[in-house]
Amino acid sequence: MSTASGEFRVTLRESRMVIERLLQFKGMDPGRRWPVADAGMFSASLGLSGFAGLEATLDLLMAGCGRLSHIGDGQGAADGRTGGLVLDAAGKHAWLVAEEVSDLLTDLARIRGDATVAIQSVTHPEELKVVSAIVQKHGLGAVVEVTGTDSAVARLSLAGAEPRELMRIAEERIAVDPDLWWHLFHLSNEAQAPDTRLSRMHTGSVMMMEDGSLVSADEEEFEEMDVTMLEREKLVEAGMQDEGDSEC
Repeated sequence: MSTASGEFRVTLRESRMVIERLLQFKGMDPGRRWPVADAGMFSASLGLSGFAGLEATLDLLMAGCGRLSHIGDGQGAADGRTGGLVLDAAGKHAWLVAEEVSDLLTDLARIRGDATVAIQSVTHPEELKVVSAIVQKHGLGAVVEVTGTDSAVARLSLAGAEPRELMRIAEERIAVDPDLWWHLFHLSNEAQAPDTRLSRMHTGSVMMMEDGSLVSADEEEFEEMDVTMLEREKLVEAGMQDEGDSEC
């Protein structure tokens, strides 16, 4: 993270890590966590609800995990568009179906050369704008139009067909309120095993045995390692965080 410019920004890795850990903490299945975490990250980078709405969104995400989406032909769809597909999101939050929409656009584009997906019965349809960033990994671009309180239409676009948003995050990072970030960061730590002397006994390449002796600590590559940290009862006290104008 960086505070050198006076604006608090977090990296691509940090953003993904905190969102993914929060989803893990809430009990979301591993197979769902990564695409939903990316949707949340792009929401933050694109100026949507992002980090500010993340904590409130967690329960909405979990409530929708068990619902199945349904796909139909767009011919004769209520919005008058034809030739595409209609995705009934079954009341799920937009982040849960963003990857689905991206995949459908990609399939249609490769089969037909054009693609339109109308999404119905989706919660917070404005968040589907993250599809424009997600679909870039397939070498495509997309625009998303919100058409109602629970509907939107995603269309293939020639613009934005490179992973520009991902690269922008990697280069510029994501601006976030520092107090909000540290709140989410410490909350996300609930997904981790408690940091105790016992939990460190068999982590990494240096292992501490039950009698307190260290295995591999005398090897050359660990000569400069502070092995006393393995013996402390706690490494970080609750509430500790980095301070100052630094970059890490």
